[in-house]
Amino acid sequence: MHIAKEEGGLGGYRKFKLRASVTDPSFIREKMYYDVLGAAGLPASRASYVRLFVNNEPLGLYVMVDNYKNPFLKNTFGGSKATLGNKKNKYKHGVLYQGDIAENFTNPETPSANLAYRGPLASDYDVAMSTTINDMDATANNSIAISSSSSSSSRTALYRIRQESSDPEEPPGLTRLIEFLEFIATHSTDEQEWEERFDVDMFLKNMAFEVVMGHVDGYLGAAHNYFLYYHPTTQKLVWMTADLDQTMGNSMFEEQKKNQALDRYGLLHHDRPLFQHIMQIPTYKKQFNRILKEIHKGLFTDDCLRDHVNYLTDLIKDDVAWDAKIRTVRSSAFDHDANAQKHRRQIQEKILQLPLGSDLLARINMIDFHSALHGPIADHPSLMPLHDYITQAKQALTHYIAS
Repeated sequence: MHIAKEEGGLGGYRKFKLRASVTDPSFIREKMYYDVLGAAGLPASRASYVRLFVNNEPLGLYVMVDNYKNPFLKNTFGGSKATLGNKKNKYKHGVLYQGDIAENFTNPETPSANLAYRGPLASDYDVAMSTTINDMDATANNSIAISSSSSSSSRTALYRIRQESSDPEEPPGLTRLIEFLEFIATHSTDEQEWEERFDVDMFLKNMAFEVVMGHVDGYLGAAHNYFLYYHPTTQKLVWMTADLDQTMGNSMFEEQKKNQALDRYGLLHHDRPLFQHIMQIPTYKKQFNRILKEIHKGLFTDDCLRDHVNYLTDLIKDDVAWDAKIRTVRSSAFDHDANAQKHRRQIQEKILQLPLGSDLLARINMIDFHSALHGPIADHPSLMPLHDYITQAKQALTHYIAS
């Protein structure tokens, strides 16, 4: 969604993503995660709720999220006109990279955007990807029938440039990112070298939230859904996380650890060079544990997180009821659109490759708002009631800090 510059935008922002919350019948997880990141002082999208109409036809309740491209970069890192009081402010933004390709669960040897160094050339990060597209039909009772399959291969980039630098002297393409990947691969334990290149504190805070909030589709989990921004003023790379719907008990991955385990999805044990190398430095390892204690104090000691869930519940309950009335119309809107159906089948194929993918597809539109928040949810391990997740996360973090 893009609002023309001459129309002024909304609060200084002009580019947005609209999220249907199809996999999260509570509609709350992604919005709340962004709220938490903002409260923690981390650069991240803001999110809000909208009732979406196209040509006066209602499509439903959506979460509207800022797009990280400009003017987000200017407003966040350069200061907006409102904050600077200077209408002639011309912030020269840096380059914005996106970790684009997720880890292939069925073939861990397939390259992903895990920030491993693969060579000095941009072409080293343009890799062959094999895909299998099945001919699938979703029946009325949400079961999935696979009748045939075909394989294809293509080449794709592990990292994308989402925003070119406005500085004409900026090194082209992936140059800065590749230089950073090479630095990661040196296994440097020199804190000054790290601080000169990278905002380590901001990264560690994001990783701590990935673990506590169960962000299985982020860097630690799936090796994508993150951005790296080269800040031209500080000359450091800055971490930003994105796409936060697969969080807080909404997951296509099975829990690996229970019984008060903080890292319930095994996120800390994947091959993630950036996190692993930073955690080899004693100062940063202590800093990560200190951040976890701050999260415990700020979100769980006084039930701040649960209070925010209750606030959002009261805010959107009427909108959710409205959405439920038109959801059937929305889901059947493209039944006779061949391109839309092909796209849907491709998405379903990707989902079915994941451990709980078939369960996630089976429960779409089957769990109501109240159950998504409070339970019970029977026989659907891909979704935990949100309040249950908060209770268990608090217990796990309390146990971790005390041990």
